[in-house]
Amino acid sequence: MDNNNNSIHHEEDHHHLDSNNYKQILLSFNKITIISIIAIILSLVIAIIGIIAFAAALIAVSVVNSNNKIDKNNNLQNNNLTITVDYESQLQNKPLLFHISDKTKFSVGLGNIQNLYNMLQNDSPYITIISNSDAVSEYFNNATIPTMKMAVDNYRTQIKCCRIALTKYLISSGKCVNDNATINLCVDQVIVNEMPKFVTVVPSGIVYINANYAKFRYIKP
Repeated sequence: MDNNNNSIHHEEDHHHLDSNNYKQILLSFNKITIISIIAIILSLVIAIIGIIAFAAALIAVSVVNSNNKIDKNNNLQNNNLTITVDYESQLQNKPLLFHISDKTKFSVGLGNIQNLYNMLQNDSPYITIISNSDAVSEYFNNATIPTMKMAVDNYRTQIKCCRIALTKYLISSGKCVNDNATINLCVDQVIVNEMPKFVTVVPSGIVYINANYAKFRYIKP
């Protein structure tokens, strides 16, 4: 009888132990599962935060670049506006000095003057052409003289010629002889009889430019 009781108690104890072990195992499993779930959630949260931060950084960079482009465009527009306004005001307030020392540039200079007047009309500046070197030969070129006359009559232009360069040209062309006794008289006669009446002869082109440089805006076509 006692043996049967002992056997029964032993089985009950064994069953009780198995039940406790199962509970412990289940509890440990639940803890591990909960920890794993929390770790996964934290990982997802961190990943989401990282994605949001990355997206925010991209947006910030995009905004900065956009603002820089806008500022750059505004600066360019402002600079261009300033240059244009300043350019026109300077042309209106100060006369221009066209220095022509190459006969092939005479027609270019006259074309520039015409284009300038067409652009500014009544706001066009007063212009002085000063010629020296071989450019003085154009005062005897019948193809160029009408364009000069048009500039003088219509484009607020006056034309001046260097006497030193003119003398050299008249000697080289055979119009005057290089004779100290007669050269000046010959040059004077050519100026009066052969050169266009709208051309003013000055003693020296370079001296004229240096003496009047501060009064003009200097241009050399």
